[in-house]
Amino acid sequence: MSTHLTTSVVLPVERYFEALNKHDLDAVVGLFTDDAAVMASEAPTAVGTAELRGAYTHGFAMMEFERVPEIDETITERDLAVVRCHTKGTFTLKASGMRMEAVSRELFALKRVAGEWKIHSYMFNSPTPPQQ
Repeated sequence: MSTHLTTSVVLPVERYFEALNKHDLDAVVGLFTDDAAVMASEAPTAVGTAELRGAYTHGFAMMEFERVPEIDETITERDLAVVRCHTKGTFTLKASGMRMEAVSRELFALKRVAGEWKIHSYMFNSPTPPQQ
């Protein structure tokens, strides 16, 4: 895979976290395909633009995000790609002001639409803490 292709596939993922951290609802939703799905831990799957908009509106009302992605792997085959990454950072609960450290595993499936990579499916969760 060429460096240019790797960069163009990763770009929507990087933009996603930039928009998430800024609470830019239009930018976040604009990175997804019209029929995209977001699968968050302990939440219903949001499918399509309207449900994504609702899910992110709710999330932005509940918390502030400071997430930094680190790319672990990219796989590209024609007009489909997968980006696996992990994030570190914090989230702050708006109601209480409680700030918590957060580590997540992230998986993005992307689809090339009209020459542009868009997020088609996104799933994330927190790794199980090591047993002590």
